[in-house]
Amino acid sequence: MNLFLAEDEPRLLYSTAYSIPWEEYGIDVVGTATNGIDALAMIERLQPDILLLDIQMPGLDGLSVARKAMSRGTRMKVIVLSGHDDFAYAKGALELGAVRYLLKPAGEDEIVEAVRETAERIRKEREAEVDFLSLRHRWEEHLPLLRAMFFSRWIHGDYTEEEIDRQAGRLVLDLPSDRLYALTVFELDPADEPSAEDASFESFALQTIAEDFFGTKGILVFQDAEQRVAALYIGKEDEIADEFAFRANDGASKLLALTEDALKRTASAGVSSLGGRGDAPTLYRQAIRALLERAWLGNNLVIPFTERTEDGLPAPATPEFERELETALGMGAADRAAELIAERFDPRGGELRSLEYFQEQALYLYSLLIRTIHKNGWSVRETAGDEFMDFMQPEALKNPVLAMHWLQRAARRIVHYGGLQRSTMMHRLISRLLAMIEEDLSLDITLHSAAEKLYLAPAYLSRLFKKETGVAFSAYLTDRKMTKARDLLMDGAKVYEAAAAVGYRDVSHFTKMFRRFWGTTPGELGRAGKGVS
Repeated sequence: MNLFLAEDEPRLLYSTAYSIPWEEYGIDVVGTATNGIDALAMIERLQPDILLLDIQMPGLDGLSVARKAMSRGTRMKVIVLSGHDDFAYAKGALELGAVRYLLKPAGEDEIVEAVRETAERIRKEREAEVDFLSLRHRWEEHLPLLRAMFFSRWIHGDYTEEEIDRQAGRLVLDLPSDRLYALTVFELDPADEPSAEDASFESFALQTIAEDFFGTKGILVFQDAEQRVAALYIGKEDEIADEFAFRANDGASKLLALTEDALKRTASAGVSSLGGRGDAPTLYRQAIRALLERAWLGNNLVIPFTERTEDGLPAPATPEFERELETALGMGAADRAAELIAERFDPRGGELRSLEYFQEQALYLYSLLIRTIHKNGWSVRETAGDEFMDFMQPEALKNPVLAMHWLQRAARRIVHYGGLQRSTMMHRLISRLLAMIEEDLSLDITLHSAAEKLYLAPAYLSRLFKKETGVAFSAYLTDRKMTKARDLLMDGAKVYEAAAAVGYRDVSHFTKMFRRFWGTTPGELGRAGKGVS
């Protein structure tokens, strides 16, 4: 609650404002003034809840200050602090609507009591001003969202039993603690070319159908964080477990039929086992796991959760397979890499003997591709390029067919990036070699000496050079030497100087090579003083 003080006596003003521990009473002193004009301006700006003011102040008297402020829309309660025990002043204050009229010198306790009583009066008036029906209407409008938030936190284990009772009461939910519970999770089966907009609309449509169907049966419907639709079944009093389980499965089957009729799309459902109210997080995980079996069993199914006891899953791949895939990726054999992946992930090939085995395969090959990227010293972001977010969130790994295509695409992306890297490396290597040639034309450069400096095999360097420049190393070197020699001779150099400058120690050999290349001797070119075309 905000309090404003207007008093022309500085000592009284400051002692009232700063000596009394207003914060202990829930009161904030938002401003003070020593004259009426400043008080009026500050009141209009600060809009205090309570005004404690003296009647006689310079500039503008206290009653005028309060009257003007109220006429301009300021809602506040006025407490008058006056040095005049005069009926006329008291009458004016009462007509103004002052809630208290204190005579100076009022004690600290009297002032505090008056302010606290006024604050309490304001609180009660504000509570009375609230339109209960309007508030309830707004609350009911937000009730579905509040319930959805509650269900989301509940199925993730965020509430104790006491908190569930409290939240259920607040949200008008009947969640008895002594009944059986079951959860069914519904999701439309994957479309060929889904879009984010279509997915949101279709999920909303599925939820609407579920609410209409289950709403009259006392079954609670909500969406989870993945926009899947969940139905919470609560057992009836004295309902036996088998009947309850049949009711949950039968309801799921009927909803799938309704969905196909209404949306012309199939959906699937995962049904949990039965449990108590406190088992909701476990029931939700069971329903999700059962729904994921759709990738293995097919679409348009109601899939009940079943416990599996497996002695352990076989290794997803052999070392030989891993080496062969890495070799294909390293050699740029994208088609072979795709074939190897298809052998492991084609659900018709018999390798995918269970959903769990498929998941092991998917995670193993995904990690193998990432490891291949890192072994080459590349970053996943650079390698993936525009598909980086797919590498970060490989949703396709939840479905065998989509997983196969996604992993094949990822392998081709690695091969493509590797080719770019090799091309870049070759370009840099040949650029370095060309720079070496220009710097060392005066030396006796050979393919072997250049390869030795670059730590490469001569035959390999020869192939790289021809692929990058389009000419053989020896032809390029001869061209550069003869061109430089011609330029030197045209500039007036002696024949022996030109020969030495391009790495020829034997002038006669240089002359022979020059004539073979240009069709004239170095001496004739120098005397002519012009170039040879």
